[in-house]
Amino acid sequence: MNPKPTVAIHIVTWNSITHIAACLDAVAKQLTPDMTVMIVDNASIDGTVAWIEEHYPHFHLLRNTRNVGYCRAHNQALRLSSSAYVLFLNPDVILADGWLSRAVSTMEQRPSTSAIGGKLRRFSYTPDELKEIVFSRIIDSTGLQVSRNRHTVDRGSGEEDTGQYDTAGETFGFSGACVMYRRTALESVRYRDEYLDDDLFAYKEDLDLSWRLQRLGWNAWYDPALIGWHHRTIKGTSKTGDLLIAKNYRSRDRFNIFYSYRNHWLVLTKNETWSTVWRDGFWIALYELKKLVFLTLTGRLSLQAVAAAWRLRSNMNMKAQVINHHAKRSPLEVRQWFLH
Repeated sequence: MNPKPTVAIHIVTWNSITHIAACLDAVAKQLTPDMTVMIVDNASIDGTVAWIEEHYPHFHLLRNTRNVGYCRAHNQALRLSSSAYVLFLNPDVILADGWLSRAVSTMEQRPSTSAIGGKLRRFSYTPDELKEIVFSRIIDSTGLQVSRNRHTVDRGSGEEDTGQYDTAGETFGFSGACVMYRRTALESVRYRDEYLDDDLFAYKEDLDLSWRLQRLGWNAWYDPALIGWHHRTIKGTSKTGDLLIAKNYRSRDRFNIFYSYRNHWLVLTKNETWSTVWRDGFWIALYELKKLVFLTLTGRLSLQAVAAAWRLRSNMNMKAQVINHHAKRSPLEVRQWFLH
């Protein structure tokens, strides 16, 4: 009999005291002896670390003295673990019972699958002092959906769950809030000691990793029976109209806009090729022009983000060369996911 595959749950925290109890309580209820939890804290100052040490002292905890970013923190955890599967889990996500065992069982049956994710809905808290959790049927994400102009959204975000995404199947990739990866898949796309791209710091890293895994010949599997709830600060929508996109940008803070705008260009620089730009360049340029005009007119465009993306272009080009050298799928094959 084959040994049961090992699983590591990796959680990056940064001032996460509001949500961490519900997250870890849900994880703890479904742990088995072959599963471990590793938490990397990015210099929280709100009591997150003290709470974890008091309530879950048996969980592995790595404390950074500064905020090294979401990507680097996950890379730290990956270098310290050796499990067959790794669950990336945000501290503001609550898993339904049985999530871990079902995900592992499905991955074991699908050896070419690099990642598995499910249906994330949103949750909130009651406005009173008790702050009780309110689970909703509003969808947060059922996977990443990339349009021809490379605008990326969480599929189904903001929609009421009426069963419209209840069909399992292959998809492009998943939100980094809750996704399980196969270790061998992550190793296949590793660049030096990076699994997630350290240059990104935070935001768009899930798009980048999904894109790289697709180029390396891996598939991603969506299972709607894998239910979780996410407390997302930005109430995004999967609709792609210009007015809705503009409204979404208005709801973001400058930190988010800086890294989202900068990283969008970094991800395109690394993963696009002339063969795809030739076919989709018009739609990409039109979308980027609209976004540039909006951010400029509203005073939300950070020239620092543009300059930062320019400074990192050589890093992205080097990483692109590695991707293209090891690729098992052509850019045009991956592009089929973008023709929505």
